[in-house]
Amino acid sequence: YRQLKRRYPDLSIDLSTLLNYQDKPSIKLGSRVRIAPWSEILAMTDGTHPGRLTIAGGTIIGRQSRLIAIGERIFIGQNCQLGDRVSLIANSADRTTP
Repeated sequence: YRQLKRRYPDLSIDLSTLLNYQDKPSIKLGSRVRIAPWSEILAMTDGTHPGRLTIAGGTIIGRQSRLIAIGERIFIGQNCQLGDRVSLIANSADRTTP
């Protein structure tokens, strides 16, 4: 939280939010982003490709929302509003069957 708050001083994020990201480039936030309590934010590698999460300025993420980018990218545009309990999941896992 401290690292993100230093990089994004106008970020509003609750301490109840689960936050897990690989490195600084994994998450990019615009100005005035608000993330409501009890949300889950993940941006991780799948072992080969990095996960990337970009949230543009003025965006509000509702309570108990899940934004999970594992080896893929999620981009949320400017001034978007995601409601409570919304899940956006991008995963590079191969789901093909033999």
